[in-house]
Amino acid sequence: TRRRALGGAIPRRRTDRRAFGATAVPDATLAALVAAARAEGTGLHLVRPEQVPTLAVATAQAAIVERKDPAYRLALAEWTGRPPGSGDGVPASTAVRPAPRRVPVRDFAPGGPAGLEVGEGDDQGAAYAVLYGPDDTVSAWLRAGEALSAVLLTAVAAGLAAAPMSDVLEVDEPRQVVRGLLPAGEPYLVLRFGVPVGRDATPPTPRRRPDTVIRFT
Repeated sequence: TRRRALGGAIPRRRTDRRAFGATAVPDATLAALVAAARAEGTGLHLVRPEQVPTLAVATAQAAIVERKDPAYRLALAEWTGRPPGSGDGVPASTAVRPAPRRVPVRDFAPGGPAGLEVGEGDDQGAAYAVLYGPDDTVSAWLRAGEALSAVLLTAVAAGLAAAPMSDVLEVDEPRQVVRGLLPAGEPYLVLRFGVPVGRDATPPTPRRRPDTVIRFT
């Protein structure tokens, strides 16, 4: 069943910031990703080929703004330098070394060693999508989180690699640009999907225990 397939994908679900291959994501798989989001009450806009350059420019602009912000640099250093046992963060072992990309990818190790090479891919076959919904309310974000989980697991079950790209939405002007790519609504997260190059899995990142983030009332 679908739920069993998604459940089986959980241990294999990892963010892959390396470049994906030139093989295009099949249309049927993209449709399945859209359906997975829709089933959770959230939209998934597939970025059209003519929209990708706009997304790339907006992402690059967001990166420039954030790199100039001391508060951002401090937060990034704290998030990538978490102490052992913290259960969160992005270790340098999962960061990818800077390289030209079809759409820029956040540098999680600026000025420091990144654990992964960008790889032999060129992202030419990558598909970009925007998770979106009608508004910016708490309930809408809850639905977006549920939809994100379903979409990412659907991608893994289909043999795809995936990586969230939140940086372009963290700066107001690039966020407005991404909003303009949508048919309507508010953007929650940009996602990159693709066929991985090679079979080596990315290193795992820390995960918080469920009881530290979930409360039942």
